[in-house]
Amino acid sequence: QPGSRVDVLVVNVRGEAYARRVLEDVSVLQVQKAEAQRPVVTVLALPEQADRLALADAMQQIRLLARNPAEKARAAGE
Repeated sequence: QPGSRVDVLVVNVRGEAYARRVLEDVSVLQVQKAEAQRPVVTVLALPEQADRLALADAMQQIRLLARNPAEKARAAGE
């Protein structure tokens, strides 16, 4: 949902399978839901991050992992 923090992974299922985290702790700006399709999620990214996302979207699958909100609170308190 908007305001959530996520990590962005790219997943390759062709040939040797792997998953790689390309962005960490980015903010979700918008989620558009469609009945028959997966939701389209807009994240806040710097230009160089957007380039990596575009390449990943063209060549591999993208997965989002929700961040634990308490993780940031713990890091700020340390």
